[in-house]
Amino acid sequence: MEALTALLQPQGIKVVTTGVDELGAYLQARYGSLDPAVIDRAWRERLERIATARVLLLGVPMDLGAGFERGAFKGPLGIRSQLLKVSGLYARMEDLGVVDLGDVRVNPSLLSDGYLSERVKRAVRQARGQDPWDDKLPVAPLSILKRVLRVVEKLNPAARVLLLGGDHSLSMVSAVHLARRQDNENRSLGVVHFDAHTDLLRERDGLRCSFATWAHHANDALGRGGRLQQLGIRISGLTREEWERDLSVRQFWSEEILQRGTDEVVAEVVANLQRVGVRRVYVSNDVDGTDPRWGAATGTMVRGGMTPDFVASVVRRLGEVFAVVGADVTELAPPLKWHVPGEPARSTRTAAHYALAQLDALLAGETRFRDELPPPEPATEEEVWALPPLA
Repeated sequence: MEALTALLQPQGIKVVTTGVDELGAYLQARYGSLDPAVIDRAWRERLERIATARVLLLGVPMDLGAGFERGAFKGPLGIRSQLLKVSGLYARMEDLGVVDLGDVRVNPSLLSDGYLSERVKRAVRQARGQDPWDDKLPVAPLSILKRVLRVVEKLNPAARVLLLGGDHSLSMVSAVHLARRQDNENRSLGVVHFDAHTDLLRERDGLRCSFATWAHHANDALGRGGRLQQLGIRISGLTREEWERDLSVRQFWSEEILQRGTDEVVAEVVANLQRVGVRRVYVSNDVDGTDPRWGAATGTMVRGGMTPDFVASVVRRLGEVFAVVGADVTELAPPLKWHVPGEPARSTRTAAHYALAQLDALLAGETRFRDELPPPEPATEEEVWALPPLA
């Protein structure tokens, strides 16, 4: 517990002057107070519930592992702001054993401890009031996430974690963590990945860990063999056939999903996973897999994406057939695409709907939280793609 209070915070975006009012409004809505002592006490009380929790909600407000446009650091804030709009929702979640742990502590200049010198790590620990020489306290968000997942597993091995991102690099940490757990010795874990992009590069510009590489390393940790199923792909430097041949994944590109329909695609995803012995599933949902008409506020929007109804249908079916043991929603970037009418509220609502649909699956279908926040009405193609001039 001492480690968790050093590695997590009620909200993980560090501000000094600019942004204080915005984050203050969130903390007031979440904890009913701006008094640091009141907030800290309420947050620590929730940390004490880890041992009996069924699902743990954890934000990772970082976007250093992102690419074209930044802004995903506000993803957790955007999703939670939508959840807080639903009267009594947090109380109902907590009654069913859902505990919000707050956020991984984020320094926006850091990604992973493996890329940092010992001098830098000591300096950051010292600035945070920690023992500079305590190498059990990582300082970069992905390394903190890795450590937190291990601590949580010790406190409650049965708890399932729903991550709110943040850029997609965080999924490598959570998926690999689950793949390497002792209960996956028989390779019974699969990953279902919604995205416009494959994220299957071995490295990007010399770095192993990024938004574009996480799925490659997760696939390796799973044991390949079709345990990674990707849905919504529509832009890539290689063809579907090349990815499937070289990495033993199965991809459903958006065009195929549109042609075949929801029921047929969902049935094949389930059959593919069952064929290779998958009994437990991790769901990774990059919001850019969804068509920009429902989710323009992301760093790399691509035409022709999936609908929220399709994505939620897949998640619902996975929860009916498999044990969904972890999930994430990534790449929501509320600071982006404000030129589109209705944004970023439309995108944050779509992402919150996904988080609740995944929560239903993590709770083994006992609830219908997704109905508490239905997806929004879409924008038009013209509204989304009327891009503002650069100058």
